[in-house]
Amino acid sequence: MAKWKKTQFTGIEFYQHETRRHGVKFDCYYRGRFTFRGRTYSSGFGWSSEGWTPSKAFAKLQEYRHNAKTGRGPTTLRDEQDLHEAEQAEAKRQADLSAKKNITFSEFFENTYISIARQNVKEKTLKTQVGHYRYWLEPVLGGLTFRQITPFHIEKVKRNMLKSGKSPRTIQNCFATFRQSWNAARLHDLTSEDTPTRKVKISKFDNKRVRYLSHDEAERLLTELKRRSTQLYNISLLALYTGARAGELFSLTWGGVDLDNGVLTIPDSKSSKTRYLYLTQDTKAMLKGLRKDQPKNELVFKDRKGHKIREVSNAFGKAVKALRLNEGINDRRQRVCFHSLRHTFASWLVQSGTDLYMVKKLLGHSSILLTERYSHLQPDGLQQTIKEFDRKMNSNRKKVDEFHNCFIMNK
Repeated sequence: MAKWKKTQFTGIEFYQHETRRHGVKFDCYYRGRFTFRGRTYSSGFGWSSEGWTPSKAFAKLQEYRHNAKTGRGPTTLRDEQDLHEAEQAEAKRQADLSAKKNITFSEFFENTYISIARQNVKEKTLKTQVGHYRYWLEPVLGGLTFRQITPFHIEKVKRNMLKSGKSPRTIQNCFATFRQSWNAARLHDLTSEDTPTRKVKISKFDNKRVRYLSHDEAERLLTELKRRSTQLYNISLLALYTGARAGELFSLTWGGVDLDNGVLTIPDSKSSKTRYLYLTQDTKAMLKGLRKDQPKNELVFKDRKGHKIREVSNAFGKAVKALRLNEGINDRRQRVCFHSLRHTFASWLVQSGTDLYMVKKLLGHSSILLTERYSHLQPDGLQQTIKEFDRKMNSNRKKVDEFHNCFIMNK
């Protein structure tokens, strides 16, 4: 056990190391102690080999005693070291914060956001977002820091896009890319403000697809698809007669196929809820022909390498082009695409008299508002209402005319 010895300085003690020397003398360790208002303060200073001397230790002890009396500053070496570390940490935090504030939109998007997005969005979506950045966001915002970007700059992006003939929908998608990168920057403490896109208005638009296939068009399309690709035909047949989304079919495994009851189980639908698709005789026969002894976790449809399909084959677009289904049509809402199969399924259901609530359940819509877009196709729906309105108006007009004629004759 160390034996402490007093020095000529009040409150300073030391002990000698048994073997370690500092020069010709044994190395000494110094500590200091003082009492203030009934509390004893003790602080170990260090070794002679580290530069400590009795006088230096006493000067530091006097400093700590003064701090205790005034209530300001450290009262031990440990307190002083902790304070120093805290000051260094704060200085580093401020330096990091200053550096972050000077990061430009381009630096963050290219060095950070793309990596984040690659983990959270599909490759096709990421490609679109990078396109938004390269063509529209970078030219205006690239050299600006996040604190420098204002609604004025976003207005300039919008103006450039409008001059180039871009639709409100495209502008909205570009703004969404900016908004997602801005929110990511907030998480990285580059800004604490709301996205400036909130203060920039975009013209309202109705982007809902209205084109659906007639039975003849659907039959011709399926025939053309079968000629080009059997798997694409099978996928399209399921989409047309179950209303499935492309992503749902690409994720479908044999464990979700119940041919006995004619039901497909989709565990992770767009709404993140399990939903069920109901098979027709044709779709059931098609799947029965594909099924062999695959394990339940095996994908029903795979790409050429046996992996999950990521997007609809371009053979679909070639088939549509060959049949001239989009010839002379520029409005994207009227153009046939793979999603048109799901839209056609819903339209046929409503035309056959299926209740909108049942259509909502079959499509997996989260809200009936999404399904109401098909209400105009109901056989006894809005059109019948107008016919009834017209009949009553004509009836009332006839009564008014009869009353008027009778009044004139009596006069």
